[in-house]
Amino acid sequence: MFLLSLFLLMVFSLLINAQTDIQQQIEDAQQQMEEQQRQFDEQYKANLLAMEEGVNTGVKIVGVWMVIVVILSIASLAAFIWALVNILSASNSTGWKILWVIVCFFFGLLGVIIYVLVGKKSRVKDAAGAQPVQAQPAQQPPAQEQPTQEQPAAEQAAPAGKFCSACGAKLDAGVSFCSGCGAQQS
Repeated sequence: MFLLSLFLLMVFSLLINAQTDIQQQIEDAQQQMEEQQRQFDEQYKANLLAMEEGVNTGVKIVGVWMVIVVILSIASLAAFIWALVNILSASNSTGWKILWVIVCFFFGLLGVIIYVLVGKKSRVKDAAGAQPVQAQPAQQPPAQEQPTQEQPAAEQAAPAGKFCSACGAKLDAGVSFCSGCGAQQS
């Protein structure tokens, strides 16, 4: 019986040592897992901060571009409206108007710039004074009468008056411009 007791005592001591070793291995494994979890959490936080910083930078860049796009859109719309009013108020043909409205619509701000550089020069001015003055046909100055024997000598020597060189209208004394055609007189 003594041997049996000794055997049981050895078995129990082995079991206790095994249990202690197992508990030590479990604690080591738990510490290792906690360390790995801590490292993972630190890496995760660092990645989140980096992503957040990248997103904030991206949002700032997108924000600046959005402001620029909005300003250009408003400027383009204002320029298109100005060009549209300018085109439709011209005295040109309907085809000319449609052409420039289409160019300004499809090309936007670039179309308005093209209209200002090219189309505005071909615009017919309205009749409210902006149209260039057309030269009136020149009138022949009245023929001066040949002095006759019956006219006194004083009348023969006096000039018959001054006439416009462009239209032939009689000019008043001392005027610089013709009242008929507006030509400057020398």
